[in-house]
Amino acid sequence: MPGTAPYAQTQRARILGLLKSRSPEWVPAFEIAELALQYNARVKELREAGHAIENQTERVHGVTHSWFRLLRHRRPVSAAAPGARVERGVVDRAEYEGAAESLSLFGDLTPTLRCPS
Repeated sequence: MPGTAPYAQTQRARILGLLKSRSPEWVPAFEIAELALQYNARVKELREAGHAIENQTERVHGVTHSWFRLLRHRRPVSAAAPGARVERGVVDRAEYEGAAESLSLFGDLTPTLRCPS
């Protein structure tokens, strides 16, 4: 990514390599933190670059545990289906291979416009 420090690019590469090597399995956040202390920033940058990275958290005895996994690489805009919603240069995940049900823990969260009666 232009304008980022070289160490950030290396950290992203390490994180992506780990996620790819274990895909589609979940990788504990503490393993990713060993590669980059600011791993959330690097994961955000990887998502912005088009990687579909999913995360989940679980609270056990008052302690939050987190995991990440790489699902697949999203298609660039040029390969998008006509009429697909586009955000930040990539196809919306829900419209990519109809994966909305498998990617959301809460179902369809698309806002519904309502007019006052």
